[in-house]
Amino acid sequence: PKHYDGFSSQSSINSVSESLVKQLLSNGCCMGELVLDKALLPSHIQAISTNDLKYQNKGNRSIPYIDDGSDQIFLDTPAVSIISLSQDPETPYSQSWFKSAVQAIVSNSEFTNDLRRSFRKASLPRATAKIDTEKFVKSLSPEVQFDSKKLTIAMDGLVERVRGELNGLDPEDAIVHYDTIEVDHLSAGNISAHESVDVHAKLVNGQVSTGLHVLPSLLGRGESQTTASTEAVLFLKVVESLQGRVNELYSYLFTMAARLQGHDVTVSFTYKKPSLRPDIEEESFLSMRQSRVLEQLSLGLISDEEASINLTGDVPSGDFTPLSGTGFHGKKEDPANPYSNTSVSGDQVN
Repeated sequence: PKHYDGFSSQSSINSVSESLVKQLLSNGCCMGELVLDKALLPSHIQAISTNDLKYQNKGNRSIPYIDDGSDQIFLDTPAVSIISLSQDPETPYSQSWFKSAVQAIVSNSEFTNDLRRSFRKASLPRATAKIDTEKFVKSLSPEVQFDSKKLTIAMDGLVERVRGELNGLDPEDAIVHYDTIEVDHLSAGNISAHESVDVHAKLVNGQVSTGLHVLPSLLGRGESQTTASTEAVLFLKVVESLQGRVNELYSYLFTMAARLQGHDVTVSFTYKKPSLRPDIEEESFLSMRQSRVLEQLSLGLISDEEASINLTGDVPSGDFTPLSGTGFHGKKEDPANPYSNTSVSGDQVN
């Protein structure tokens, strides 16, 4: 029995995988450790942050260690597995998958701010006031008219008062003024720079999409509905490749856990491949797959255990009948159109 001392954070495989994938994308590598208890029995898998991961050369090997500023924790143990993306063979250090997107994202942020400022200046109407200088000067007393300093102060004061009134207006407020001031709305008229804006936006969006390894439709910036489905499928291929990296880490750690128990086996961990189709729409395809697996089992190409895992995701029950190589599976006609979801046929068993 396992005894707990105080609070213990329990993480599922999915939670650990989320942490690993986040590190994999942000730092270009992820790290997990198979934690053993005092009896050297596997306890759990711990995701370790790679933010402070460094390497030290010892002979012909590079030993990983965590440098937290006050201490160095060396990870020279087979219980630790480090998986990298697009690793440069000349250095043990990996690069973030999003490195090439940093400059594009900064440019996109600046572009968005420029658009926001331009919109407020050109698209939204603004009140403008024109002061008739000659009329205003004539309305002043002679001692102010012929004193340059007093005249400047008077004109600056009028401009400030008018600016304050206009800037403090609400949309429903009316403007009452003397004929020395002419109030109007300022706009850009028929001037439009939408073509240059569109070109700039396309360039920035393309750089962001390329740097993030995500197609435009997934970022909500796709231009054609025709290509959206294709881009979605390609995105799933990227997700599948990331799953493959996590599968490698789990396979290694689970294999070590099994061998520590004295089992001379190799564990293969595999996540279900992502799909755009709901489970109920995949019944036709699952029927075809089941027919193929049973045919391989009938010919003895795979074992009963492998066939059960492929079909149910679990090993067969204890009272199953071994069928590998018995030729039990007869000829079967596959559905003519599996995409119709209406032609699911059963397996024929002799």
